[in-house]
Amino acid sequence: MGEGGQALVQINDVSYRLQPMGEQLGVSLFHGTMQVDGFFVRHKWSASNLTFSDPEKGTRYELQIGTRRFAPPQPAPQ
Repeated sequence: MGEGGQALVQINDVSYRLQPMGEQLGVSLFHGTMQVDGFFVRHKWSASNLTFSDPEKGTRYELQIGTRRFAPPQPAPQ
């Protein structure tokens, strides 16, 4: 998890932005720069595994947090 407890997970051209908010997890799903979904759910940590589900879509997620593979995006110079 990065700054502010936020994680950005990239799978092909789909990005998930995950941010803990109290007892819930804010999940924002992007295709390119367009947000296509967003929801808040309960989540569970077990060692380095994060699990949560989207009950509206019947989807379960399991994410194993490991070593960062890519540098975080840098703000554009002004």
